[in-house]
Amino acid sequence: MEAEALQPTALTKMTLLFASSLTVMASALISPALPALATYFANDAHVGLWVRLTLTLPALFMVIAAPLAGFFSDHVGRRPTLLISALLYGIGGTAGALFNHLPPILITRALLGLGAGGLMTAASA
Repeated sequence: MEAEALQPTALTKMTLLFASSLTVMASALISPALPALATYFANDAHVGLWVRLTLTLPALFMVIAAPLAGFFSDHVGRRPTLLISALLYGIGGTAGALFNHLPPILITRALLGLGAGGLMTAASA
């Protein structure tokens, strides 16, 4: 007797759809704010580089996180990977509002990329 495959519910499908869309939002949402960031941090050295990194750093960390999340989801499970990645995404996405210096903002953007890479991998799996 073969095991019957579970059919995903509408809530499961919606959750996976929304989780997949978060990966696109990681970089897209900050793009309109880049000129304002450059103006606000105009006195910082290398402000142009730092501000551009706020846009590209999440993508770099997505590339780093995706294989690790794949390994983690194979050994621990997809649901824990999805939940931990969503938590990292949430913390990384909101923590930047709490800082007044670019280096901590860049760290939170890297955390956002780690979460997005995990979300992308777990939602696809």
